[in-house]
Amino acid sequence: LENVKGITKAFIEKQTIEWLHSFYKWLSETKHRTEIISEKPIFLDQNRKAVAAFDEDEQLILFLPVKNVDGYTVVNSELLENEDTKKFIEGIGVKKPSLKDQIYNIILPLYRKGGEIDTDPHFMMFFNYYCKCSNDEVDDFVSLIKDYEFLTYYDPDDDQPYRGSAASMYLPTPELRMYFETKEDT
Repeated sequence: LENVKGITKAFIEKQTIEWLHSFYKWLSETKHRTEIISEKPIFLDQNRKAVAAFDEDEQLILFLPVKNVDGYTVVNSELLENEDTKKFIEGIGVKKPSLKDQIYNIILPLYRKGGEIDTDPHFMMFFNYYCKCSNDEVDDFVSLIKDYEFLTYYDPDDDQPYRGSAASMYLPTPELRMYFETKEDT
């Protein structure tokens, strides 16, 4: 699509729904065209803004609409009224959001922004997803979340809960407590 001059976000946003249906039909005619568009902002979202289906990390960032679920970028409902367009969108991998999608698109951006976050429900979501991960996905998932401060910890002399990342904490085994007894700042 880099070779097609003039296909920009602004261009896509100005097109009619009918023109976009024709465009998606043209894209679907060859495997090569379909493969090169997943990270290009050629789809309209619920706000009629041009968006890509996947980000540069090949994570899905555009979803099919789901009732009573907010916070996601979803495909413009008018695009889904055409069966060929709907089939094309689903064919490249756009689907309803999963637990992984909720973690990647809703929860982790909260931590990137910082501020006050209720981490309690997030820990269980991370844990539930971890338990469902295939062996191939576990390492990637742990790498994705390990630097985020979603764990709650307490100072031994303070009842105030604090947030921290897993890399900055230890489990308080008796041996570890004894080792750190002389190191009050730890």
